[in-house]
Amino acid sequence: MNEFVVTVEQIVWFVSILAAFLTSLTVIFKYINKAKKTVEERAYVAIDKVVADRDKMQDEKTSVLLTSLKESISLDIKRIENSLKAYTDQYTKDKREEWAVIQLLKDSLIEAYKNDIRTIYYNLRDTGEITDHDKAYIDKIFPKYIAIGGNSDIRAKYEEICRVYERRTHEAYDEAYEKSKGKKKKTTKKVVKEEVKEKLEESLTEENSENLE
Repeated sequence: MNEFVVTVEQIVWFVSILAAFLTSLTVIFKYINKAKKTVEERAYVAIDKVVADRDKMQDEKTSVLLTSLKESISLDIKRIENSLKAYTDQYTKDKREEWAVIQLLKDSLIEAYKNDIRTIYYNLRDTGEITDHDKAYIDKIFPKYIAIGGNSDIRAKYEEICRVYERRTHEAYDEAYEKSKGKKKKTTKKVVKEEVKEKLEESLTEENSENLE
């Protein structure tokens, strides 16, 4: 029977081989770790680059979007400004035209009132007469004439008309009173005469009766 005999040289060789293997394995692990670390770093760098590129792209898109939005808003504001200006210009034009029409109507009304008051005034000055209707009419239109911008020349004429009308009214009252008083006196005299006549007739009738007896 053959016996397996391990010699010292074999043990030394085996240990040497094992040591070499372990050393190689250590080197391999170090390399793997280093490679792993390098891969991770490269991966992180790549990821950071992708994220940075994405952020940059997003920023560019956002910037483009904001620029477009600003331009759109600016155009909208410009359109609103133009519309507002057009409306304001048209409103101002309409108001000017409306004011011109109102001013024309006012001037025409002032002139009409002025002519009516002057006509009544000159008729009163020429004839000395004024009707109650004419006086009531100028009393109605004179305040309106002043309110819309009538001048003081017509005010003087109106005040003179009022003074003359008041004087004429008092004269008419006095005349009516005098006529009434004169009529009353005549009536009283007539009544007295009739009473005297009746008394004389009664007296004569009594005397005749006595003579007949």
